[in-house]
Amino acid sequence: MVDFAAVNPMDQYFPKLTKCWLRNYGPSGGLQLKDHLCVLPLNIVNEKIFVILWFWLIFLTLISTLAVLYRLFVLAFPPFRTALIMSQVRHIHRSVVSRIVKRFGFGDWFILYLLGCNMNPIIYKELIIELSKELDHKTVMV
Repeated sequence: MVDFAAVNPMDQYFPKLTKCWLRNYGPSGGLQLKDHLCVLPLNIVNEKIFVILWFWLIFLTLISTLAVLYRLFVLAFPPFRTALIMSQVRHIHRSVVSRIVKRFGFGDWFILYLLGCNMNPIIYKELIIELSKELDHKTVMV
């Protein structure tokens, strides 16, 4: 009967024991081949590294999938884009930011969002207000 609990599936790819031939010269000077069982310690280390890398790649796949889903969510829902800009700017009416988001494409919104990440919040607030006024002015002129 085979004990399946003791079978390691990694032994197929990283064997730890193998049959090896050792060549020796005997007492008469002739070549003698001896069959031995050799331990491969490097495969033990390689197996552990492989398992760690496998779990790391699974983790990175999950994180990357979440990042792509987040970007798709931001791309698909303009109210969420408005909420992201509102989280960077305090004391501005939602309608002002919503007007900007509706008029801008995704690329323009993304540049505006990155500006908000890297600018002083007070100056960014003034930029949003001036941008809203400029968009209102252009709407009246057209």
